[in-house]
Amino acid sequence: MNIADKDIPIAKEPIRVSISIEVATIISRDISAMRKLVADDDANLCRAKKEGRIRVVGLDSTL
Repeated sequence: MNIADKDIPIAKEPIRVSISIEVATIISRDISAMRKLVADDDANLCRAKKEGRIRVVGLDSTL
């Protein structure tokens, strides 16, 4: 049967998911690593802009 032929119920309450401490730690570590990469990239871009190695063109003034 095609899934389009069925009515799919929508949850009316939040779905609770249990994960182990080990999995939560791995997820937390991965998020921290991604944040550090983004911060490093931002720092490198700011440094390159100050040194005149890149020129920022556009409306975004966050650099």
